[in-house]
Amino acid sequence: LDGEVVAGATCRLGIGSAQLTQVMLRLLMMKHAWVSQVHMTFARDLKEKYCCVSRFRLRGQGEDHRVLPIASDAEPVTVAASQQWHTRQLELSDERQIVPEVLFEPLVGERDAGLDTGLHHLCVRGMRLAAEIAGVDVGVFSSSIAVVGGTASIQGLGERLEKEVQGLLSQTEDGDAPVQVLDCPCERKHAIWYGAAMHGLWT
Repeated sequence: LDGEVVAGATCRLGIGSAQLTQVMLRLLMMKHAWVSQVHMTFARDLKEKYCCVSRFRLRGQGEDHRVLPIASDAEPVTVAASQQWHTRQLELSDERQIVPEVLFEPLVGERDAGLDTGLHHLCVRGMRLAAEIAGVDVGVFSSSIAVVGGTASIQGLGERLEKEVQGLLSQTEDGDAPVQVLDCPCERKHAIWYGAAMHGLWT
């Protein structure tokens, strides 16, 4: 607010790049017998290059319903996986959207809520704080969401967050508040360092 971080409207979620890479590796190991734990870096590279967020919440079944959806509309892509003496062909299809879905549906056993739920709680808390400050629009927080870090660069994440958070807010008295995920002024992967540098420059 006015260039400063509002402490009462911040939180940390334990969902990020490492969890998504582990899910990608697990799915690859289930699909291809030659993939093992030594391919962690390979799984990370596939996640960063080919994953995209589904426009709709994926549905699942069974004990692993939060990991394995029934359907996905991701276009299949074929990737060459080089090993010591030869090159294998690997196809990515549903994995492209299953992996980032963990941001919205954390793995079973995780204590943190999904990214959309966490942002919804922050927006509500921010609106309550704004209501106590004269001249501050209650929608200032929900309309200025900045998602940064390497995971924030996944295609379609901003649009999906706007849809999910707006849907959660519609169930509250602040349902008319606008929801917007901002375009960062620099590469999202480095935006958090950019913000810290600017804050240090003026303090």
